[in-house]
Amino acid sequence: MHLPRSVLYPLVVLFTLGGIGFHLFKLLSPWLFLVLFLFFLLGAFLLKNSQRQFKSLLLYACYFCMGYLNFQAFYHQDKTHYLQNPISPSSGFKKIEVLEILYETTFSYAYIVQLKSTGTSPASGKLIVYQKKDSLVDAYQLGQKILTTAALVPIDEPRNPGAFSYKKYLENLSVYAQLELNTKNTIPLKATETSLHHRMVQLRKQILSKIKNSTLQNESKGILQALLLAERKAIGEEQIEDYARAGVLHLLALSGLHIGLLVELLLLLLSPLLWFRLGSIFRLSIILSVLWLFAFFVGLPASVVRAVTLFSFLTVGRFIHQGKNTFHLTVVSFLVLLVAYPPFLKQIGFQFSFLAVFGILWIHPILQRFWNPKIGWIRKYWQWTTVSLAAQMAVGPLSVFYFHQFPSLFLISNLLIIPFFGVFLVLVMAVFVMLLFDLLPHFMETFFDGAVQLLNGSVSWIAQNDTLPLDQLYLPVPVLLGLYLVLFFFVLSLEKKRFPQWVGTAISFFILLSLMQLDQEKTSNEHGFGYSIYTEKVATAISNQEFFTIIHLTLIKTDVSFPILQILDSFTASKNFPSRIFLA
Repeated sequence: MHLPRSVLYPLVVLFTLGGIGFHLFKLLSPWLFLVLFLFFLLGAFLLKNSQRQFKSLLLYACYFCMGYLNFQAFYHQDKTHYLQNPISPSSGFKKIEVLEILYETTFSYAYIVQLKSTGTSPASGKLIVYQKKDSLVDAYQLGQKILTTAALVPIDEPRNPGAFSYKKYLENLSVYAQLELNTKNTIPLKATETSLHHRMVQLRKQILSKIKNSTLQNESKGILQALLLAERKAIGEEQIEDYARAGVLHLLALSGLHIGLLVELLLLLLSPLLWFRLGSIFRLSIILSVLWLFAFFVGLPASVVRAVTLFSFLTVGRFIHQGKNTFHLTVVSFLVLLVAYPPFLKQIGFQFSFLAVFGILWIHPILQRFWNPKIGWIRKYWQWTTVSLAAQMAVGPLSVFYFHQFPSLFLISNLLIIPFFGVFLVLVMAVFVMLLFDLLPHFMETFFDGAVQLLNGSVSWIAQNDTLPLDQLYLPVPVLLGLYLVLFFFVLSLEKKRFPQWVGTAISFFILLSLMQLDQEKTSNEHGFGYSIYTEKVATAISNQEFFTIIHLTLIKTDVSFPILQILDSFTASKNFPSRIFLA
């Protein structure tokens, strides 16, 4: 597909850049706005004879500033914030309110809370709270208020260099300190039992109890909790690692695939409403209500919020006969989520999900043009192949950047599992409904247990037979951006097939190589086995002008499919070029 033209897209990009600018320049915000203002005056002076261009410049500048100010408003700390007024341990009782239940471990519960007051003075700011498990005290509930004398403690830095920083993750959520609560320093106040959150929590507990008390196998219970209640921790760590190595970990996340299937089922079940006057309005209202009630029911996890928001817009678009503008509606949902909750921008799941969607919507139709098989089942598999390739092309560099690895067998696992996973989800929903009403027959239990074992066994087999592990890969931010620049111009060249786009691809490719050389010079005195070896080999290839070796190394780093690498192996061998270099 050609990217649809709309004035909305550059405005959304500028709004997003404004949020990125806030994170980059929040310590220099007055100077940033001064520079932006000077640039705006310069542009206004240059375009003083063109009123239309001046208005466009003004609109673009406004959206950048709106993005910046939206993020600044979210992270703004008022005078009562605990960072502005440090709280001493002897300041008396602190009153907090539970905003979010995070997770449960063997020894404690974790929550995000809002600080309400300190002693007799009002206070504000979010905290992370760890409640020590005790047989005499129940877990806190959403909206519950608590009095505590516990002292605010700074959040720990990561112990190992380069490790994931939970402190920075929490700072993105405006959480800068923690409390450790126990029975000695806490007085829990009575929880509000009439709130929607409380009712959903109670219903969730009842359903969890139904699942745990069933006679299904433990693996089947874990799958039900993961796919319907967003409880991925119910699946063992070893099984989760297998899904990650096979490149299908997204199947365990309650997200777009599952919400999309729910929407299609609701559209089918509610189709008789179309026979009546205003039936389409009632159907739309019911679907939107069910989607958001379900999101509240599972605890509003980020993946579900993203998926429900997107499919809400897609459903409304279908209602107003704009359902084919999927790219446009996706961009709108992206903007709405950023406006409503700016921390989404720095969350890995948010970046992956929207990059994958944009990749599928843009790259998948281009790949489809390369082959148009006539046989039905081959055509279907080719569609699944191009969808998987498009998604991985979009998220591949980001996967290497965050996780330092790439699932080399993602295509095989997606082609073996994805075609049947929709049917498996229908089976999961059917078993779930029958289990709730105590109508699950023994033969259905046996069949479901077998299906779960087949799914998990297939994933484990793929993960254990990965003969080309791509791990210990490292990308600095400039090279990551360079890779996406090359990808953008390359896909644009395939779409437009014009000379300027190919020139842009060539220029971006050499920019990428330059960035890699600069990073090699920067890290030349550091010890490393991953990216340092890679960039050193690339620099050597550049100095020797071995063009195919450069392409070869670049394909390895961007994780292009294995057959392409085999072809290049054969070609370079025939030309007496150096063989492919594997990374540590």
